[in-house]
Amino acid sequence: MFRTLRERGDAPALLVHAGTLTGPDDGDTPAGDDLAGQLAAGFAAASELVRQASRASAGGPRPDLLVISERAVDVSGHDPLRPANSALTALVRTLPAEDVVAHARLVDLGDFVAARDLAEEVRDRAGDPLVALRGDRRWVPVERPLALTPGTDAPLREGGVYLVTGGTGGLGGVVAKALAGTGQRPVLILTGRKATPHPELLAELAESGATAEIAACDVVDRTALTALLDDVTRRHGPVNGVFHLAGVAGSGMVAFTSTAKAAAAFEPKAHGAVALARAFAGRPPLDLFVAFSSRSVLEGVAGGADYAAANAVLDALVRSGVPTAERLLTVDWPRWKDVGMGVPVDPGAGLDPERGGALLLELLAARTPRQVAVRHFADGRPTAAHPAARARTAPAPRPAPVAAAHGGAGPATTADRLGALWTALLGRTEITHDADFFDLGGNSLTAVELMSRVRDEFGVDLGIVVLFDHPTLEALADQIDRREA
Repeated sequence: MFRTLRERGDAPALLVHAGTLTGPDDGDTPAGDDLAGQLAAGFAAASELVRQASRASAGGPRPDLLVISERAVDVSGHDPLRPANSALTALVRTLPAEDVVAHARLVDLGDFVAARDLAEEVRDRAGDPLVALRGDRRWVPVERPLALTPGTDAPLREGGVYLVTGGTGGLGGVVAKALAGTGQRPVLILTGRKATPHPELLAELAESGATAEIAACDVVDRTALTALLDDVTRRHGPVNGVFHLAGVAGSGMVAFTSTAKAAAAFEPKAHGAVALARAFAGRPPLDLFVAFSSRSVLEGVAGGADYAAANAVLDALVRSGVPTAERLLTVDWPRWKDVGMGVPVDPGAGLDPERGGALLLELLAARTPRQVAVRHFADGRPTAAHPAARARTAPAPRPAPVAAAHGGAGPATTADRLGALWTALLGRTEITHDADFFDLGGNSLTAVELMSRVRDEFGVDLGIVVLFDHPTLEALADQIDRREA
């Protein structure tokens, strides 16, 4: 379809996805049920729409994307959610950073919304990325500071049993040390898909008074999870709390990944939370369930829309009471320093693990809403903006004029000017015309930045797909010349 439209010169300027809307007679399943089917109709379908459009419009103007959904966001604090739809909020926050659409927006419809109000949002192509319409009211998200009010109870029960999924990774060690340091002598069951030995960590936890074990268990394997809980209960008593850290990195940019690869990102985070809820059904109620989510939910992340979306679903599940626990908390953490899947490149950026562990205990000891976001850290201090976002808003340094490829003093060719951009981004001083951007160290993030600088330098809007299709300096320069002509 897209190819036919392009051949006719009718490439769409606006993509609309409304596949998650239901009719008035359609029933709704409990939060977490049919998660895979709802993700297929929502996140996967919207991603595929953008993927196909980007391939068909390579080198042409980028379209806008409008997602019309329902039950994707909670305005009042008790709005019913369809957690799979929340994945779309992270998608629209990510796509503009991946340079495949010009603008992306999501409009979440509630009851009694007038057609004229929705029509106004459809016409506002570059408006707020996320809007909730409720009756005649229009809502947009904001972050507000949270004053932590300490509670009266200890964050953990003395001698309590706590399951830490994803506990064998670096972040799992941070959490385990923080819990052991409470002095409550907890029993900590650290799980991972493989029972990787960590003798130094176990010894440190024992010195702090904790009983710690490492167990191999894939959190989405219902049989293995049930067997583990039965064994732990038999030896230590019922599990009192869960810290859900399990997760995998994103599969890459939306335009170049696949539905199957993206689906894998939802397994440990979202499907894992549902598996935990089912495994604990019929067992003694949990004191607490704490989910480790990510600020990518709120900001998007180039190259990881599926990762951000999986965390958005996790947040929505917790807000919806899945799993059941006396205390539910999901924390949208920033990047951590030296641990976690999003370790910052800048050595001064990231949340210090020791400080993060202390903050976790502060949150557990305080009264909080079910979802809390932690600001980014730079040079040991919280900062309001994402470091990468601040870098994108700063003017990019203009490359110095370069001589023509033949070494003369004539005007620089397109390849010369483009080579200067590559040099500034990749730090390579000698770049041949047959050099491949990605072989020189380019990745999805630097690719987005390069195409932004190409727009500034040459006044042409090629889109990220063109770079992947024409990754050498000479081939990309030729594409620029064709557009300039």
